[in-house]
Amino acid sequence: MVLTSSLVIITALIIIDLIPIYRDQQWKAFFVYCFFLTIFLILAVLMEYNVKIPSPAEPIRSIVSFIFGFEQS
Repeated sequence: MVLTSSLVIITALIIIDLIPIYRDQQWKAFFVYCFFLTIFLILAVLMEYNVKIPSPAEPIRSIVSFIFGFEQS
């Protein structure tokens, strides 16, 4: 179900956003958009097959703590 709804959303985004970006030859925006759509599709496929995706919360917390000098608890 997740994969089907994701494919519908991706198709709509391609028709609404990606085709005009391609026609206007905005290549940076086009490739960034394609990259994020690909990541979205990969995550949808992994979720469909019940692959456990680790949370990025702990690495992000560590990076922010390192940058701002907070102590981790």
